[in-house]
Amino acid sequence: MAERAPLYESYAMMLSEMTRRLEEIVPQDPARHAEWMQRLFMPLTVRLVDRMRAEGLDLLRPDGLTAPLTRPQQDRLAEQLRSMAQGFPFGQADPLDPRTIRILCSLDH
Repeated sequence: MAERAPLYESYAMMLSEMTRRLEEIVPQDPARHAEWMQRLFMPLTVRLVDRMRAEGLDLLRPDGLTAPLTRPQQDRLAEQLRSMAQGFPFGQADPLDPRTIRILCSLDH
């Protein structure tokens, strides 16, 4: 997805694609799904919101989700997505392990 960042006209466009892709790996069991959302994706989302705010995009505002992305914002989004993907333990470790979550949320490229 990081390579596609220049194609996203808004954060909402990227979020839509990411949501579709994540549905393939997030457990379907409601309890496990909720645990993934709370323990893994919420901290990553907070990190991403903070990084994008530094680029002038406030994703906590409704208009921030649909605002056109500038090239620097697209670049920063690509960096963040690449960083998360590099730290994600696909098939190697429990993504909900607190150590994994700390690593994912502290990566900064």
